[in-house]
Amino acid sequence: MEQFNENGSDIAAVTAVIAGIEKATNQSDVEASVSLYTSDGVMMTPHSPAFVGSDAIRKNLVNLFEMFACDITIKVTEVRQVSPDWAYARSIFSGIGTMKSNGQKVPFDYQELRLFRKANGSWKISRNMFTTQKANG
Repeated sequence: MEQFNENGSDIAAVTAVIAGIEKATNQSDVEASVSLYTSDGVMMTPHSPAFVGSDAIRKNLVNLFEMFACDITIKVTEVRQVSPDWAYARSIFSGIGTMKSNGQKVPFDYQELRLFRKANGSWKISRNMFTTQKANG
């Protein structure tokens, strides 16, 4: 079995991808968000089938950003590099989504698990799964 030691610069790079998701979400920037995923990336959201691949992820984000203006923060709670090309991170995604149709404020309170793959020297999100932390209503 190959010996592997976590690389601090890779951990920082994974954390930077998460910061990029936070920024892109707050700016409703679909293309910036999609660029942080692998082309075969998967986004798994509550109460929906998985969005598989860049086109499906893009379509989901277009719908989200047409509905909401987001003001969120992502707090990284754990990052582990498990091989030279794979890492995972846990985080808390919280904040407010303001519905564009009527101004209603909707709290966002999710826990997330992301798998990252390194390709051509860059870390990208390969799989993103999140679920609510608290019951709504």
